[in-house]
Amino acid sequence: MEVNRPSKFPVLPLVLMVLLSACQEDLRTLRGFVLEEPAWRVYDASRVPGFRWPSEHATVGDAADALVPPLALEGTDTGEDGIVYAAVLGGYYLMKVQRPDGGFGYQYDHRKGVWADEDQIHRQCGSTFTQAMIAELTGRPEFSLSTEWALRWLTAQVTELGGGAAMLVDLGATALVLLSLTSHGKHLGDTSRDDLIDRLGQFLLNSIGEGGVFTRGGSLQWGQSLQALGRLHDYTGDERYLDAMEETGHWLYLHPERSYEATDEGYLMSLWVGDPLVRLYERRPLDWIPEYLFRLTDPIVAAQHLPDTTTDPERLGHYVVPEADGGPTWRTALRLEGVADAILLARRLGDDARLARYRESTLYAVYALQKLQLRAGDTRGAVDPVLVEGAWPLSPDSPTLRADVTHHTANTLLKAALHLELEGIER
Repeated sequence: MEVNRPSKFPVLPLVLMVLLSACQEDLRTLRGFVLEEPAWRVYDASRVPGFRWPSEHATVGDAADALVPPLALEGTDTGEDGIVYAAVLGGYYLMKVQRPDGGFGYQYDHRKGVWADEDQIHRQCGSTFTQAMIAELTGRPEFSLSTEWALRWLTAQVTELGGGAAMLVDLGATALVLLSLTSHGKHLGDTSRDDLIDRLGQFLLNSIGEGGVFTRGGSLQWGQSLQALGRLHDYTGDERYLDAMEETGHWLYLHPERSYEATDEGYLMSLWVGDPLVRLYERRPLDWIPEYLFRLTDPIVAAQHLPDTTTDPERLGHYVVPEADGGPTWRTALRLEGVADAILLARRLGDDARLARYRESTLYAVYALQKLQLRAGDTRGAVDPVLVEGAWPLSPDSPTLRADVTHHTANTLLKAALHLELEGIER
């Protein structure tokens, strides 16, 4: 029988510990509960698990040529607290399920030990970006190696269109793979894929019509493309990408009825457009950018299970997700990422009231997501406990692990920790 793990959020207040342990008691209210500040932590290369880099391989490319995924990692989850540590464990889970062809195992029933693998190319691109992001932030070479393997597999599927343009499957996949290509190239100083980056970027530019409307894909892919344009500008310095960000972002701002913002999945716009529009605002402080991002973010923050709105400690910190019947769910991560991006804008504008609301919301959501993660001593019936340590299931009772669930949640936790300056990373 598994034991309950200690919370990954440091020093639970006594009132919640009593509530959680006394499950037979009547849970009338959580009013008065205050989540304590997380202790300041620094993530560095001394943390385990890890990978012993082979001394005979001087570069990531050399190692990628000589080795075959998955990597054999040293050490397992130590059970320690830390937001960045939890996110990096998610990256190690993806590393453990990386296939020999470089892609990532997609869906796994951890109680039966059964895979339901599909390429799910967009989610493959997302998992690759998580590895690239962790590599860039931490400097740990095994994440660069994981990224390189995945990129080799993904870029082999690129279609050349002529006229200086190329695409990966569709608009969304092209945008998503560019996130990894630019992060990986920037971190390693590797220019070998710069021509490919330019051709994929040209496809995005070719997909923008008059007034800034994308002529391909749907609103989810438009948000992903906007984020890719931001990273393309950061990587290349090409002003065409900055102009395209302004044009397409403004079109989305003016036409909420044409995007997910018009539905109860408006958080999907916040998830993707927050990062690039904060980048754009740094360069061009346009009045519509704060109006747009706060219009997307405020409803997310307003619909969260907090001490004065729930009597259920398992829901505490999760956003109210109708598709999960309001229960605890990984989809809290999808909502939190946009909130974390909006924190940077609220801080820049000196909007102290909004910053305080976003900060409180983020702290509670991070607490909830850390509780949801599979950790040492609490792998909830997994047939291979070591394999699944670090992954996020769909919900506390779900046996299903999906690559996109872990990659989205890891990305979100990294943003939350670093944007709120709750933790640091030493390389």
